[in-house]
Amino acid sequence: YAQLLGGSGALDNEAFAVDIEVDGNNLVYVYTLKEQVEVNDEMVQEVKTGFAEMEESVSEMYDMIKSGVPELEAIRYEYKNADGTHITDYTFTK
Repeated sequence: YAQLLGGSGALDNEAFAVDIEVDGNNLVYVYTLKEQVEVNDEMVQEVKTGFAEMEESVSEMYDMIKSGVPELEAIRYEYKNADGTHITDYTFTK
């Protein structure tokens, strides 16, 4: 999965370049902003609120991937600024 989609640009959008990586038994979606932004607490909180809203769909995706890859431990989402600096992240596991 990561080899097929990682770095392919298949998940990119206007704001983010998305890469998929593997870290041990974790699937990692790395969202890197295409344009540098000033990071503040309000922005980070908005992203974290978005994580809570997407938990149901992440749970379904986790189950689907786990059925094919039983070793899967977690799905992690990392958000980075255009220069690669870490903004925030979220880890989902069951």
